[in-house]
Amino acid sequence: AEPVTKGGVTVPPTAAVLFRKRRHMGVFAAALADAGIPHRVLGVGGLLATPEATDLVAGIRVLVDPEAGSALIRLLAGPRWRIGVADLAALREFARIVHRQRGPGDDAAEIVDGLDALVDAREGWAVLDEFSPEGLRRLREAGRVLRELRSRLGLPLPELVRVVEEALLLDIEATANDTRSRASANLRAVRQQVEAFVRTDDLGTPRAFVDEVDRALAADERLGPAEEPA
Repeated sequence: AEPVTKGGVTVPPTAAVLFRKRRHMGVFAAALADAGIPHRVLGVGGLLATPEATDLVAGIRVLVDPEAGSALIRLLAGPRWRIGVADLAALREFARIVHRQRGPGDDAAEIVDGLDALVDAREGWAVLDEFSPEGLRRLREAGRVLRELRSRLGLPLPELVRVVEEALLLDIEATANDTRSRASANLRAVRQQVEAFVRTDDLGTPRAFVDEVDRALAADERLGPAEEPA
């Protein structure tokens, strides 16, 4: 498309890319960002695939699902805490030790429980030597943040989502990241989807929202009315 002039202002050309599979959207969005081309991903499926939306949902998931080990690893390795591979491996081993001490249970819940246990782990415990000092500090900070967030699960869902966003510093990261020009808008769009979900769901709980997200990701359904394209 050629540039057009409206009211004496030249408007750059626009184009749309249609996808059969949502999983390809992130690759194209990243390429456009690298090229400095303004872009946005429309639709709930695309929105939920953006990094900031994925991190926000991961934060909520970790609070309500004791088996959300993959979501927890994403948060720990992400920009909020930047835990390295060696410290994540040490956390897995620590979680296994704690798990064995507590008796039989679900192995999938190991790392979520392990991080919480790390907050109160006694100093001098030999297994703590496997962590780097900075990694241990950051992991304990993460454990305390998530513990505090779990204590606030009684909040209305839209308020809880905003609290999680702030605790994970997603709003600050979105504002500071020059390569993610749509990041703040994506976070606002997620909050809009949460509000739409609460209006239509009888329970409106964090767990119900996470379940609905999973259904949407699996079936490319909409959680609510999509934002009108600019």
